[in-house]
Amino acid sequence: MTFIRSLKCQVTSALTVALVVVIGLGAWTVSRYQQEALQRLADQQAHLMADVVQSGLYSLMLLHRGGEIQEYVRQYVAQEQILDLQIVRMDGTVAVASRPEQVGRQVEGWSPAALAAGTAAEDGQTMVRGQSGQVIRRLIPRAPECGECHQDTGPYRGAIALTLSEERFRTCMTRLGNRMAVAGVVAATVTSLLLLGLLTWRVNRPLDRMVRTVQRVSREGDLDVRVTMLRADEFGELAAGFNQMMDRLQRMQSELEAHHQREMEQSGHLVAVGEMVGVISHELRNPLAGIRSAIQVLVAQAEEGGNREVLKHLDAATQRLDSMLGSTLDLLRPNRMVVEFTDLNEALEQALFFIQRDRRRGVELKMELAANLPLIHIDREQIQQVFLNLALNALQAMGNEGRLTITTAEVAGPRGRALAVRFTDTGPGIPPPLREQIFEPLFTTRPDGTGLGLSTSKRIVTRHGGTLTVASEVGKGSTFTVTLPLGMEPDDELTGRIAPPPAKGV
Repeated sequence: MTFIRSLKCQVTSALTVALVVVIGLGAWTVSRYQQEALQRLADQQAHLMADVVQSGLYSLMLLHRGGEIQEYVRQYVAQEQILDLQIVRMDGTVAVASRPEQVGRQVEGWSPAALAAGTAAEDGQTMVRGQSGQVIRRLIPRAPECGECHQDTGPYRGAIALTLSEERFRTCMTRLGNRMAVAGVVAATVTSLLLLGLLTWRVNRPLDRMVRTVQRVSREGDLDVRVTMLRADEFGELAAGFNQMMDRLQRMQSELEAHHQREMEQSGHLVAVGEMVGVISHELRNPLAGIRSAIQVLVAQAEEGGNREVLKHLDAATQRLDSMLGSTLDLLRPNRMVVEFTDLNEALEQALFFIQRDRRRGVELKMELAANLPLIHIDREQIQQVFLNLALNALQAMGNEGRLTITTAEVAGPRGRALAVRFTDTGPGIPPPLREQIFEPLFTTRPDGTGLGLSTSKRIVTRHGGTLTVASEVGKGSTFTVTLPLGMEPDDELTGRIAPPPAKGV
């Protein structure tokens, strides 16, 4: 992962932007405050200079040295900060000025009379800022001694207009703004570096350690790795949770390996037992055939009653034993499949034809076969064996009364189109704990059952790529569903849509 895309870069960038904004606002606020303070200081300095000018003029006039006023004005204006100085009569004409050409002219925009009309007598001053600089206008009060030389009356003799340069003020403001900008940039840079270091130390390093550990687990499958992080924050909790998860995974892996080892040992044991059972079953069927033939001869020779009934029961028992041995051999030695395109409805009817005589009286058999089913590629004999096993199991579960409904339909299977055959009975149903066990070999709930019918049927259906499932409700019955994928399609000339036989009720 590049630094630009890392969490450290994103967090640092976001915090830096926030800090720049905060520091910028702070610098602007401080700069405004400093400007206002400098402005007040400049105003105070301007008033102080105006007081000095006014005091000097008063002194000259009271000493009857009016001829020196022009020289005083010229010398005072020689100071760097003062641009212009005027003494204006009450009628608005300039009496004395630092620029001789202004003497006798009428001032523009103001007059001492207008200034007196809007200003308190004891203050008599105002301040304006223009393009030329800061202008202070102050009225000159009439003193009692003024009557000795001047015959005019009124509270004021005139006004002074002092123009001060703001260049120093603007320079100070510029210098202050530059210093604040530099201070803000330095503060933001230093803070960002500190944050970057803090994030690297407190966030990025433990996060990188966690990422490397997770990658080691995902790429190498190493479940022995742990994260050592002695911290009391979220990273510490994350490390503790990760270590607990790895402990559980390691225990689960150990349990799975042990379970797999037991399964392998049991599988090997079952293979050996299966081979032995197969050999024994094969060896037993030969003498059992001879025994059954001898029993049948004895039955034919025996008279009615007496030993004849016993021999018949013995013959039936040997027949069941031979059937059990045959089923055992079929389970242990899968037969080779001979597949062909088959009419499923026809195969089903042919298989069920053989159970008509064995069906209990009072049990209704109803077949609802779908129309126009496509031909399906299956081993006809093996699928018929499945149908026969499911039908016989349903009849035996219902006893002497009930209804067995068998339906066919085309459905959508997990891998595409499929055909489904459902066997629905009205028997006692199967309790939930037994629904998964009924497909296990040698599991049966009937005293005379072998426990091989459903396991063999499931194996046959699975070999065809289909499924055999059961849905049952205790007290209402069960439904076994065989789903077979259509898979291959026959050639067009061989494809026939199957017309359904008429619905049957037996």
